[in-house]
Amino acid sequence: MISEGGGAPFSATVAGRELDAEQIAAFRAEGNEEIVFGDGADVTEASHEEERETAPKMEPYERIGAITYVAQWGRAGKAVYTVGDVSGEAVLKEEVEPVQNAVIESVNPTPDDGSKVIALTFDDGPSSYTQRYLDILDKYGARATFFCLGSAAAANPDLVKAIEDQGSQVASHTQNHQQLTTLDAATLQSEVTDAFSAISSSGAPATTVLRPPYGDFNNDTWLASGATLSASVIWNLDSEDWRLPGADAIVSNCTNGAYSGAIVLMHDGGGNRDQDLEALPRIIEALQARGYKFVTINELMAMDSRIPEDVASGNATLPEGAVWPTEMAATE
Repeated sequence: MISEGGGAPFSATVAGRELDAEQIAAFRAEGNEEIVFGDGADVTEASHEEERETAPKMEPYERIGAITYVAQWGRAGKAVYTVGDVSGEAVLKEEVEPVQNAVIESVNPTPDDGSKVIALTFDDGPSSYTQRYLDILDKYGARATFFCLGSAAAANPDLVKAIEDQGSQVASHTQNHQQLTTLDAATLQSEVTDAFSAISSSGAPATTVLRPPYGDFNNDTWLASGATLSASVIWNLDSEDWRLPGADAIVSNCTNGAYSGAIVLMHDGGGNRDQDLEALPRIIEALQARGYKFVTINELMAMDSRIPEDVASGNATLPEGAVWPTEMAATE
């Protein structure tokens, strides 16, 4: 109700004739009239039109795959609203430019052409093991992706450059290995961007691809990330090297159940990696014997046309005119 007593409380029709307000006030029933009551007429307040921006929302992914990415960047829309001069209430009159929501999708990558490829990945470096890994990869003509900590990259720029020079890829494992789902938005964004800056300052190409510590990154984290990253990469095959299970077990964990497009998790820093060094040549030999080629994460993404080209480049950033959402779209 805009104002007390506004509008007509009811309508009245007598013998098929609708009465106006004065006639209703003066009417007295004499008996046997057919009287029909209905809803009263509304009174429309004075209003004006305003063009307003419509903020995009985030459409979340439903099923988790090894690579989660920005499938579509959000763009604000424009619409004309009728706005009440008294109430301030707004009613959509006309959509001028449709809003475009940001869309997050998650897939297990699959090469479009059926190529047999595997992506080896190493977390927590660079470390004293990095160069030895690179020497093994070089020996077998293989490439890998090293998800480096920003703090470690800044301390070992020569190793970051060595990874790049070998033909492997440098991506982020965040700045200080914090669990991103537990952080507020400002700390989360700093943990992400500081690592990207450290990596590019250490001689590797700029990147917006990361592996979240503990593989923990969800829709709410995406929303809070503020467009600081384009892809989050976890894994399909876990070496479980952190358990120090022995080289035989690491080889088995990385080769049993292998399939094209699979991403293998191993570690560079963060502990004793002697077992990984022993296992790596055997892993490569076993999978090459089955016809597999070893590719970087960027190369793997580029083989799957579901992943946009800018994301597959490894350095997609918020396009000019795009807007990162602050609200999740409703799901059915």
